[in-house]
Amino acid sequence: MRNRWLVALWVVSGVGVVASIGGAFALVEALPRSRTEAGYAGVDWAWVNIIQVLWLPAAVTVLVSAGLGLLVYYAAGFRTRT
Repeated sequence: MRNRWLVALWVVSGVGVVASIGGAFALVEALPRSRTEAGYAGVDWAWVNIIQVLWLPAAVTVLVSAGLGLLVYYAAGFRTRT
């Protein structure tokens, strides 16, 4: 049987990667393609702020914490049971 903690750390790490990529794409889609005054007039700034202030920092926090958890797990020399 696999070690549950190790599996959970890999799953959370994957969720962090997907959330980070999704946040980056959402931010690209929310901002205008043309950097003109008319382009910026149609931007939903509330959505841009939600992405910048909530989504991306949360995704990066999840990713970094899972990565540190994996690093600690392997540095401590734990082995999975088969």
